[in-house]
Amino acid sequence: MLAVSFASWLDLPGFSISEWLQGTPLIPRLPSVAIAQYMKCYAEELGLCKNIIPHTRVNSIQKTGDVWTVTGVRADGSCFSYTSKHVVLACGKMKQRQLELPRRNPALPIVYDALDMKTYMTNDSTLGTSENNARVVVIGDGISSVDAVRVCLENEIPVLHVMRRTERQLKNTVLSRLSPSQYPEYHLVYRMMIGKDVHPLYERTTASSVVDVDEKSVLTISTPKGNRYEKASMLAVCIGRVCDMEGILPGKYTFSGYQCDQDPTLYSVGSFAGDHFVRFLVGGCLDVARSIHSFYKDKNNNDT
Repeated sequence: MLAVSFASWLDLPGFSISEWLQGTPLIPRLPSVAIAQYMKCYAEELGLCKNIIPHTRVNSIQKTGDVWTVTGVRADGSCFSYTSKHVVLACGKMKQRQLELPRRNPALPIVYDALDMKTYMTNDSTLGTSENNARVVVIGDGISSVDAVRVCLENEIPVLHVMRRTERQLKNTVLSRLSPSQYPEYHLVYRMMIGKDVHPLYERTTASSVVDVDEKSVLTISTPKGNRYEKASMLAVCIGRVCDMEGILPGKYTFSGYQCDQDPTLYSVGSFAGDHFVRFLVGGCLDVARSIHSFYKDKNNNDT
C-alpha cells in the first residue's frame, strides 16, 4: 500500500530519502513499508539507535519537584526507570476507537484497519463467496475506511459503507482535497462515497450509524429514513484512534500547540498533538527542540 504523503515530504534532517535510495525516487509516493525501512535506516545512519529503546511499555510518568520519572517494561521483561527535566509525549494514537454498541456478537469478526482485514481474509476463504454471501460493513468516512473499501473491492467482496457525515459534509473532508492524478485509488472511492460513481459491489449510506448487532450478526443501522437491517460477514470499524494515557500520566493536562498549558516541561508531538500525518512530525519536533534548547540556554546564562 502506498504512503499517503509524497516521499519528498517525508525527508528527515541529515539523511534524505534520496540519499537512502542513492537517487531520486521514480514515483512520488513510496510504499508504506519502504518509508518504515527508511526511518529504521535513518536511526542507524545517524547513530541514534543507542538513544532508542523499541518494544517497550511505559507504565508510569510522574513528576516529583522539578524532575520527571518515567518507568516501564522492556520486551525481555526487565524494568527501566529514567529521570529527566523534560518529557515529550510522542506515543501517537495507538488505541483504536471502539464502536459503542449495547451488546456484542462474538461470532461477528471486527477489524479496525485494512491490514487486519487482509489478515482475516487470508484465514477465511469463504468471505464474499456463496458460502457466506453477507456483505462486509465498513464504518467511517476517512482515509482508513477508504483503504478498507478498496481491499473489499479488490477481492471482489461486496461492501456496505456506513458514514456518519452527510453528503454535503463529505465534500469538505481531507479526501475531497486529494488530487485525482496523485491519489487515483482514493479519488475513485471518494466519488462513490458522494454518489458520483457506482460499483456493483459497493453501496453507501450517509448520515448513518450502526446502533446494534444481534446474535445472528444482523446490524441495526440508523439512517435519515429510519432503521435498516443488514447481515454482516465482517465489521470494519474505521473511526479513528485515541491516545490512551489512563493510569500512566496522573492529572489532567491540556496542550495549546506542542507545550503543555499546565507544565512547560511537558510536551507532545505527532498525532498526540494533532499532527496526524508523518510529514508534520519534523516541524513539531524541531519546535520542541527549540523550546528545550532555549530553556537550557537561559539557565546557563542565569548561572554565569
